[in-house]
Amino acid sequence: MKSIEMQILQPGWILFGLSLLSGLSANGERITRYGWDYDRADFRESEEEIALHRSEDKRIPLTGWADYAFEVPEAGWYELWFAGAPPEWNRDVFIDGETVSRLGFSSQEEDVDEASNQDRPFFKELNVYLTEGEHTLRYQRYSFPGYIPFVWELRPAEGRPESSVRMVVDGSRIAHPGDSIPVTLIGGNAFRETRYELWLEDQMTDGKIALGEMAFPVSDRPLRKEFLIELPEKVGLYHVLASVDGEMLRPSDLKGGYLMAAEDLGDPELPSSTKFAFAGLFSNAAVLQRGKELPIWGWSQPRENVRVTLAETTIETEADENGLWQVIFPPMEAGGPFDLEAESGGETIRSTGILVGEVWLLSGQSNMGGPILQSTGGTEVAREADYPEVRLGSVFGTEVDSGEKRIRVSWQDADSGGDPQMMKNWLAIHLAFGIRIHEELGIPVGLVRANRGGTYISTWSSMDLHRSLPSYEEFLEGHESMEQENVLEIIHLGKTAGKIRKWKARVEKAEEEGKPPPKEPKITVKMKRNNEPALHWDGLIEPMIPFAMRGVLWYQGESDSAMANAYRERFPAMIESWREAWGESEWPFYFVQVAYGKGALYEGEPGDFQGAEIKEMQRRTLSVPNTAMVVTDDLMTPEDGVHYHDKLPVGYRLALAALANAYGMDIEYSGPLYREMMIEDGQIRLYFDHSEGLQAKDGDLGGFAMAGADRQWVWANARVDGETVVVSHPDVLEPKAVRYSWAERPSGGNLVNQEGLPAAVFRTDDWPMVTEGVDWVQKH
Repeated sequence: MKSIEMQILQPGWILFGLSLLSGLSANGERITRYGWDYDRADFRESEEEIALHRSEDKRIPLTGWADYAFEVPEAGWYELWFAGAPPEWNRDVFIDGETVSRLGFSSQEEDVDEASNQDRPFFKELNVYLTEGEHTLRYQRYSFPGYIPFVWELRPAEGRPESSVRMVVDGSRIAHPGDSIPVTLIGGNAFRETRYELWLEDQMTDGKIALGEMAFPVSDRPLRKEFLIELPEKVGLYHVLASVDGEMLRPSDLKGGYLMAAEDLGDPELPSSTKFAFAGLFSNAAVLQRGKELPIWGWSQPRENVRVTLAETTIETEADENGLWQVIFPPMEAGGPFDLEAESGGETIRSTGILVGEVWLLSGQSNMGGPILQSTGGTEVAREADYPEVRLGSVFGTEVDSGEKRIRVSWQDADSGGDPQMMKNWLAIHLAFGIRIHEELGIPVGLVRANRGGTYISTWSSMDLHRSLPSYEEFLEGHESMEQENVLEIIHLGKTAGKIRKWKARVEKAEEEGKPPPKEPKITVKMKRNNEPALHWDGLIEPMIPFAMRGVLWYQGESDSAMANAYRERFPAMIESWREAWGESEWPFYFVQVAYGKGALYEGEPGDFQGAEIKEMQRRTLSVPNTAMVVTDDLMTPEDGVHYHDKLPVGYRLALAALANAYGMDIEYSGPLYREMMIEDGQIRLYFDHSEGLQAKDGDLGGFAMAGADRQWVWANARVDGETVVVSHPDVLEPKAVRYSWAERPSGGNLVNQEGLPAAVFRTDDWPMVTEGVDWVQKH
């Protein structure tokens, strides 16, 4: 076997090994590094450390994709094998730009090559027919975390029937029990006629069901034959397998994947769109915004008269042709409780305990979460909570029979009665913010919770905005491609298979311990949709319009770190689009500069990091009027995971921003923000806003890196000089740029002002970023 080793071409490139069979040749192999090729772990390692990983046969943690160019001497079927990556992670394989496998995986047992080195075994990926000449192979991982194989092989099929077949499912893999799913078998080789018998393996019982035979004659070219797979009458998840001459093939030989027979297909029964009701935000215990006009709306029978009363003020209106009605009450002072009542067609609906005060929308991804009882100091705060006028409104999406997206909202006050468990639904940031605003203003506070974990900013942005921004063009094209190839469905089937495997393990354990077996997992078509463009705009945000609120608090960005450069356009545009939708051109919008990457300090070499780039894009968004940003890097500890636990200070810092900007209090609300630099005598002097009492917290000032024109970054010396910071390094005689706390996780930055508020991550340079040109990465 002939082996060709890739070379490191420049800093940051990864060393790969490429093994090809004797008789195959390859030239021009090169790893194309963009997208999620930039894994966090890579930037903690030097070229030497990466090379050491390779020489010791250790996995090189990569994300994104790797491209290879290769050449085959003659047309025919080949087996694709790989090593150096876990077989169970989802990945795509493309050859010459065409999809060969979507979200494929290999099994630990059946797909391993037992003759290979067991310290780094080879796994069968798939069979593929290749024409003579040059080709390209792309391995693409699906989502973080993941690995790209650093060794792969093409093995000539040489007429073996297990190496000369592949199955393709062009449509949906889910149908009703007893229905059929059309598939295409690709097969046929120049050596022998082959008959394949197809099987369905029930993943719950491991029983196999024979489906029938498919025969391929001798052929110099692959033939395509259609086959109808009739699903059993039983609900279940089934794996498509094949056998030849009585011998079962590997799962990766056919690459058939999973099919599902499910009963909950089709549209569920939805509530009537004309049921007489208030919109979800106006349920019991709601808080309405003081000092602004108050739109209140709901639904009834079309063209019905509706009479609405709030705090002894009554307004009448008529529903439109779809049953939607709306009234606008004049601005009210803080107070309550009030009843909100509506009458129509002889029916009366009522919401009680309504307060009027200050209302804020809190949105973003899981960073905005963090249950109060899991937060540092949160249990004691919850135990002492006695704030019946501070209320949390949790928003959930729903739908009615007309297809319209609506929301339901459950309001809860912050009064624990001395029992922390009464506060279990509260989030730390929300509670801390609400308490501080309530204590300073002495009026009710409503906190509308609408965040969802693991989300891109795309899902919070309207489709109109997507179509208007150049940075979303490739994003939308990629999403459309994934929809056409049923990617979400394939993911769902894989997750269902994983649940079944875990259930089987629990059954086995229960039998060993003499305990009753656990409940069987439910086979359902319900899929988690989290990152479709405009999904949460359509389902959570737009249905709130035009509910009156003071402003927005936003904590999101980690999911967009691989597309940080695009965030520069997307985030400000989203802010303005929300303002436009509410008709509030100066709506306060305060956000958090993300902190993530586990709590341990970064102690590697300085360089380029996508995690720092997303923070820089957030800092630049402060150019949008009436925005503010709080910094949280200092809140992470070495014991934290991806989500840190010290979330109460985040709420308090957001409250400072609101009190200073929305409510006009003369207080410091921000940590130091980089403004400008000057080069003087071989060092760089940095100037900041919010810099009164500039100082280092807990020891010497750290976290500063410096580079000259060669753009080679080194950790630098830094000292506070009045309200400036002076940065230098003995080996950088002609400095050009400085970066602060620039890494995938906190790196020891400890610059604060006299209020103890931390400085934002920043850079002074405008050199190319690692995320430039990356507008789309796969994630659902």
